[in-house]
Amino acid sequence: MLNAINPEAGMFGVAPHTNYETNPNAMKTISHDTIFTNIAVDSQMRPYWDGLPLPKGDIIDWTGKKYNGTGYAAHPNSRFTSSIRQYPYLSDRYDDPAGAPVSAFLYGGRRAKLVPLVYETFSWEHGVLLGAMQRVETTSAAEYKAGILMNDPMANRPFISYNMGEYFQHHLDMGSRLSKPPKVFSVNWFRKNEKGKFIWPGYSNNMYVVRWILDEVAGKTSQRVKTPIGFVPKPEYFEQFGFDHAVMTDILEVDSKGYLEELEALKPFFDMFEDRFPERLWKEYYDLRSRLEDQLR
Repeated sequence: MLNAINPEAGMFGVAPHTNYETNPNAMKTISHDTIFTNIAVDSQMRPYWDGLPLPKGDIIDWTGKKYNGTGYAAHPNSRFTSSIRQYPYLSDRYDDPAGAPVSAFLYGGRRAKLVPLVYETFSWEHGVLLGAMQRVETTSAAEYKAGILMNDPMANRPFISYNMGEYFQHHLDMGSRLSKPPKVFSVNWFRKNEKGKFIWPGYSNNMYVVRWILDEVAGKTSQRVKTPIGFVPKPEYFEQFGFDHAVMTDILEVDSKGYLEELEALKPFFDMFEDRFPERLWKEYYDLRSRLEDQLR
């Protein structure tokens, strides 16, 4: 069994569009003793950002100027930071030095196309490849222009301080020491339709995806379909919660041709690590490519 601790004493989030409808627990957490950055303030010096009810009187935007109603009052990447102890549903195991058992790893990033809402890998090793394959669209939080697709292994690129090939091998080694390693999943809340609109409503609705993940961890596997990239939920699973069948079919679609192109785009990145890139991950890479090619035959 793999156990983990949370070494952080606080929690942070992006302020815009956080409100009592989208994230009530966050609003309760930041109701006092909170640090805000790059937000707007109302005439009473109370925090304001896009998505909150418009206050009466003047608003001073994040640049210190009077807000005229155009553009953003708060920076798109404005943040809040609070003590984790202010979270209303903090686990009683938060300070347990033995940590808490880890049943699943979730890798995710911002992808408007290709990556389904959620899927489960076939094995721990396949899951390490999934993490290594992460490519995400840059946001206002990055040092690059927003919307550019960049390699971001494990969604952790800015924080990896040594050769990534060795980092991948560390993950493989960790799994090999476990009799039952955690299951590995991909999540993508940001897929868009042909009109450029987000398909998935996000926020608290993400818990329906987490519920399917918990079912998979518990061995309740009747609501999944095997695809070349992994196990994907049946659209019917989400219909019980009121989601449209056609919408869920769209957001869970696996584009084999698109994934083959993704693998080709990733290969130069993996090649950069030369002999430090684990052989086992090359095996997983070519196995995935074979499954995708078989699907297209």
